[in-house]
Amino acid sequence: MQDSEGLLARLTRGRVEFVVIGGFAAIAHGSTILTRDLDICCSLDPDNLMRLQAALADVHPTHRTTRIRPPLHLTPESARTWKNLYLETSIGQIDCLGNVEGIGSYEQVKARSIELNLPAGSCHVLDLDALIESKEAIGHEKDREAILQLKAIRERLR
Repeated sequence: MQDSEGLLARLTRGRVEFVVIGGFAAIAHGSTILTRDLDICCSLDPDNLMRLQAALADVHPTHRTTRIRPPLHLTPESARTWKNLYLETSIGQIDCLGNVEGIGSYEQVKARSIELNLPAGSCHVLDLDALIESKEAIGHEKDREAILQLKAIRERLR
């Protein structure tokens, strides 16, 4: 069961610095494509990662890219070593990226975001043009339909 809004609400309440990217950002802009996880680009500085860990503590985050799936257990020292976190929680998956293909670092991603009021609260979401650029740069087959929908949405807005 994926509860992206529940994950977003936790991140927002926990004052985590992040921008929604990927499929959920596409949905926020009006796409009908379904997504199986929440993708965010976030500041990977130790303070922010410690806030992220605290915000998700009640949903028991584990690393999902290893077979043994150890629990997320960051220290200020170990938090300095991460470039991305791929987590499974009791309410869904969340990918925390420090860089977005075609856009750049968290700071560059945040500069290309807009603030939206979502059911989970107000948060930054990658703007429509940047979202299209990132999906095109990644080049996944699964994103083709989303790119077509996002381009149609952009045309309607103009």
